[in-house]
Amino acid sequence: MRSLRLKMLALGLILAMPAAYAASGRDVMVLALNCPDRNTDPKCPNHVSQAQQQDQMRAKLQAQQAEQLRAKQLSDQQHARLLGEQQEQQRAKLQAQQADQLRARRLSSQQDDQRAKLQAQQADQLRARRLSSQQDDQHAKLLGQQQEQQHAKLQAQQAEQLRATQLSDQQHARLLGQQADQLRARQHPSSDGHQTTSVPPVSVSAVTNVVPHGDHKSFDIRHKNSDGSQMVISQRLLPDGSKRVTGFRETDNARDGTSTRIYSDGRRVTQGRDFERRSVGKMDFVTKRDGLREAVLSDGRPVFRDRYAAYRDRDGSERRMIERTRYVHWSHGHIESHDRPMVRRYDVGDIYGAPVALYRPSRYAPDYYRGFHSRFLAPVVVATAAAAAWAAFATPVTSYDDPVALMGDMQISSGFEEAYADSSYSGATPLYDQPDAVALRSQMLAVQQQVNTSVQGNAALKDQLAGVDVQAASAQVQQAVSSAVPVQISEDVRQQVRQQVRLSVAMHQNGRSLVLSDVLASGYAKIFLFQTAQPVNVDAVSGGDCFLNTGDLIGFSTLPAAGSPVAEMNVIASGSNSCRLGERVQVRLTELQEMLNGFSERVEDNMQRVSACAASRRC
Repeated sequence: MRSLRLKMLALGLILAMPAAYAASGRDVMVLALNCPDRNTDPKCPNHVSQAQQQDQMRAKLQAQQAEQLRAKQLSDQQHARLLGEQQEQQRAKLQAQQADQLRARRLSSQQDDQRAKLQAQQADQLRARRLSSQQDDQHAKLLGQQQEQQHAKLQAQQAEQLRATQLSDQQHARLLGQQADQLRARQHPSSDGHQTTSVPPVSVSAVTNVVPHGDHKSFDIRHKNSDGSQMVISQRLLPDGSKRVTGFRETDNARDGTSTRIYSDGRRVTQGRDFERRSVGKMDFVTKRDGLREAVLSDGRPVFRDRYAAYRDRDGSERRMIERTRYVHWSHGHIESHDRPMVRRYDVGDIYGAPVALYRPSRYAPDYYRGFHSRFLAPVVVATAAAAAWAAFATPVTSYDDPVALMGDMQISSGFEEAYADSSYSGATPLYDQPDAVALRSQMLAVQQQVNTSVQGNAALKDQLAGVDVQAASAQVQQAVSSAVPVQISEDVRQQVRQQVRLSVAMHQNGRSLVLSDVLASGYAKIFLFQTAQPVNVDAVSGGDCFLNTGDLIGFSTLPAAGSPVAEMNVIASGSNSCRLGERVQVRLTELQEMLNGFSERVEDNMQRVSACAASRRC
């Protein structure tokens, strides 16, 4: 029943809906046109009172104010947060600055400590150098005494050997000595620096004359050529009875003020107004009047070259020095270029007004020298064949336990190795086979034969020459060899060079230069050995001239007199193309100082070689 009533009610509602919708639609339209939202017309069903409108406006205003308050609060929060971040950044930056300042103060404090420590070390080193210098002076004095003893022993041995080899006829020996004294008394240096004799020349022809020497067993032939040049042939009787013939052709050039000599063995010497050039093989060595030197190859490549330069000391003062730039070096008889040119510096000195370079040693760390004051940890083995090619020591050695002994032998052999390389480097025509030398020897032989023929057929000339034997001896002209001939080195010479190397290392360590005036003032000057640094043409006391080549060893015959620019030296050891062993020669003091420079530089180079040998235990 209930269900039926519900259904009937529903049907009634459905049937009534269209009329209701129709009436409702009209009312809505009227309401929409006459009664807008929030009107105050009491007739409208949707009207509001004025109080309600004010409440709504108040509520809306309050909502806006609340919204503005929330926005302001949010803005204040953001501003507070931004201000806090800025303050935090400033605080961090300030802390970083304070940390940097603290580190800077600590670093400055450390630098002050290091500076104080360095000054203390420098003071200690200065005291050590002063002490070492005093020890060096004591060592040099002791060394001089030892060398004097060795020299006395050597002189005794030489005297004994001389007595053993002298001719049995002592009267004849005394006569030869008197003749030699008479010869030296008649010799006087000419304006060009070469020895002449006061014996009058004997004219053989209009262009040729013979100048006998004092003993009438040696003579010069002077011949004037048609081109204005002059040829001089010197024949000397050697102590062993053999004859030695040398010669040169001299050409003067008045236009450029030069005089050039071409020697029979291929060498040449040119004297200019302000220079001297010595040519050996394919190398020219030049010495200038202002004290500068240079060497060049025939193809124009420089070997070394000097220049004056201004140098500022640690105290700020400025002084003049000589800088020598070396571009090449010799190794096993061959030329090799330096990877970078090597520069060495020299103080400027003078010897009786002639400017001269004084080598200033390079300075190394103190630890570098320790290896030269003690023996090797293990013996260093040497290649005997390589060393024997240049020097033949009386006692050959295959290994060394003393670095200075090894350096001393290197000092000798490397000098003669360089001499061979100077005159015959790869690709060069040997000196003796140079066209000018071949032509000169041919002319020498022809002139000798002409003079011999003229004298033999002229009794008056024979009387004038007083028995001088002018027979040609061209076969005795000294020839340059095409291969190296080892130079014989006695044990006494070897030990003397080792002693000088040891002294040179000590001077190098103390930054002291090896100076000729110091050597002359020392107690060991009489036994000091000079090693030729570069080829030099010298006058022989017995007449004529000869060459000292790189590596040759000479010593004082007599110490130079005060004011004399030259010294009389004995040839102690020399190569096959050099002045004869035992010959006395006149050497300029400026050349002796250059020899000391070369000795110091060679010691410096050999120190590096020995250090490398010690590391590999082979040399």
